Amino acid sequence: ATAPVEVTERPEEGHVRSDVSTTNPVPAPPFWGTRVIKGIQLKEYASWLDEGALFKGQWGLSRDTIETEGRPRLRGLLDRLQTENLLEAAVVYGYFPCVSKDDDLIVLDEAGGELTRFTFPRQSRGRRLCLADFFRPEESGERDVVGFQVVT
Repeated sequence: ATAPVEVTERPEEGHVRSDVSTTNPVPAPPFWGTRVIKGIQLKEYASWLDEGALFKGQWGLSRDTIETEGRPRLRGLLDRLQTENLLEAAVVYGYFPCVSKDDDLIVLDEAGGELTRFTFPRQSRGRRLCLADFFRPEESGERDVVGFQVVT
């Protein structure tokens, strides 16, 4: 059995960084910037579809109509996408230098200039975690690395 984790309350006011470690080694990315992968075949990713979300959430089907209506409809759409070549799937992914400041993740260009920044919410109590805390703080003088991906 593991001992319970004790969570101490932290002040609500001001920018208070959580106790997330900033001493872990910064990973070396395989490259800087972005890469694009095109020409991904439908059969390579069709099995990743969340059928529950599609059938129930998007199409509003009941459990009783999934087999009789949902699966035939999905098969028909996938066949049409394949035969009429209506879909070109691509992935854009990349790695960028970054630092954090307060609740912001600042994405940098290769020269160290700011490309963009993302502001993340911070927990209002407990450890007061924020995604920005998981990256090297600007005042450390070190750059961290962040990876992004977009699938179309």
